[in-house]
Amino acid sequence: HRMDCPRSLLGVRTYFLRADELKLSRPYVAHRLRLFAVELAMKVKGPDAGRFLMGQLEALEQEKAAGIPPPMIRKRGLAGSNKPAAVAASPAAAAPAASAAAAAPSSEGPKTGEIGSMDAALDAAETAAPAPRPSPLDMDAALDAAEASLGQASVGPPAARSMDAMLDAADDQSKGPRATAGTVLAPAGEEEAIRACGLDLYERGRVADRPGTFPSPAVAWSVTDAPRVAQCLHASAVVLDALKLFSPDLPTDLKQFQAAAHRRSAQLASQLAHALKTPPCIPLDWVPADTRAPPKPPPVKTEAPPHAPPP
Repeated sequence: HRMDCPRSLLGVRTYFLRADELKLSRPYVAHRLRLFAVELAMKVKGPDAGRFLMGQLEALEQEKAAGIPPPMIRKRGLAGSNKPAAVAASPAAAAPAASAAAAAPSSEGPKTGEIGSMDAALDAAETAAPAPRPSPLDMDAALDAAEASLGQASVGPPAARSMDAMLDAADDQSKGPRATAGTVLAPAGEEEAIRACGLDLYERGRVADRPGTFPSPAVAWSVTDAPRVAQCLHASAVVLDALKLFSPDLPTDLKQFQAAAHRRSAQLASQLAHALKTPPCIPLDWVPADTRAPPKPPPVKTEAPPHAPPP
């Protein structure tokens, strides 16, 4: 299914690329993201899309046949609780508005990379004195913390931590006594898994971001790590969009996270492209899908009229 995306489906190409990137690390979510991409592509009805879509459908069938298990998340006591599930492997998400407000020129510029290279780059950027390990907070607490801090000014860039290290820390914490009080490990539902993945990517990108650092070829962060920050935040916005498999609109709280991730990733990628004179590290033309809108017609390839023969 890794064939070139046809011209008629360039508008939804980003979803297929992000699904490919997440296939190894988050296969359960990647499958749902690919399914959402296929649904969007089917609406386009591009005349050149048949072979490509057949490949994507075959990939979906193979993933389904593989029986990919859902991720395990911590849920509060099942009796008498109507709260959504807790996220075992997601650090607390900080205010999207505060992140976006602080998102001054922080730039990067290398080519678009995959999530794996993003992890490696952020590993290399880990500071000598990393920030304390986050405890696995539940989704309600993460969203409450973000809403409480909306509108607050940024207090400066947090210490950079690698994505892998943050996930390892969350896994370690989930096995400790502090994480087990009043919660149980249980398989995530489809919406829970997508939501947890999107918020986790958002938080990992936010923590590694340096909104106060002006992008410049002379600043090592701009060249090595900032592109991965933009890619991570972009992936967060794209993954959250897959929740539209279940409802045409995102919940208000998640819409704020998606808007902040989208805004900051586009800003950072644009600044990096300008500062480093390189192509943008994410597709700047991507916008969240409007599943209520009628499908756009596929782009029409225009050919220049033939030159008239000389007299």
